[in-house]
Amino acid sequence: MANLTDILPYLAGVKVIKETYTDTTAPFNFVKDPEDKFYLVKIWSGGGGGATNYDTNNRQYGGAGGAYFETFIIASELADTTACVVGAGGPPGTGGSPTAGGNTSFGDFTVTGGQLNGGSFIDFPEQRILENNGSFLVASFVLDGIYSGGRVASLINDQSVYSGKSFYGGGAGGFSVRRTTDGSIRVSNGGNSIYGGGGGGTTTNFGSPIFTPAATNGGISKFAGNGGNASIGGPGENGSFPSGGGAAGYLGFTGGSGANGQIIVYRFR
Repeated sequence: MANLTDILPYLAGVKVIKETYTDTTAPFNFVKDPEDKFYLVKIWSGGGGGATNYDTNNRQYGGAGGAYFETFIIASELADTTACVVGAGGPPGTGGSPTAGGNTSFGDFTVTGGQLNGGSFIDFPEQRILENNGSFLVASFVLDGIYSGGRVASLINDQSVYSGKSFYGGGAGGFSVRRTTDGSIRVSNGGNSIYGGGGGGTTTNFGSPIFTPAATNGGISKFAGNGGNASIGGPGENGSFPSGGGAAGYLGFTGGSGANGQIIVYRFR
């Protein structure tokens, strides 16, 4: 993996060719051209799908946003062909649970899709970050990610629920939960991200007699897709391309699908 200092000697007189890869149906090979000097590779993984119903504890999740990664690669350091996979967005989930988005990879560089009950994170040889991201937390704390996606914190005995935000990782999916102290429902928006996809929104369980039904918005992303918005009395909105997480569906309605990832390669010649 090269940095900007490494590629400065190659900049004089270069021309740039942009190639975008979005086909999630099969792996493919990126082929090096003899004229290539270096590359800028940008990778987005698939967003997670939103839940279609509620689990036995009246919890529900929106789909988590997919992650983002970029790197410079000097052409002489790249093989003639590089295996690549574009991660697909997750389908709608069932029983209160979201689904994971597909991983996207360019050779040895991989970004994970939106994870169950959390955001997504970056996983590559030089720097393996927050492998435990995406676990369900019953705790009174929140973790915001840099390379990782923000985890979901379920503050069951507290006043609120918060979906972690991220920088390169995807935003956590929105989350609703019934408080153990009085049975009321707490609900959060999908988590935001800068480069990764936003997390999908969620809804509250219609079966509780002591609250007003609510639906939350998906998280916002500056350079990727937003998470889908949830709605009262309707299906969850799909995540926006690339990498947005799908929103959860209201009682009896289907959750939204996560958006596909993509790979963009700039060839400098």
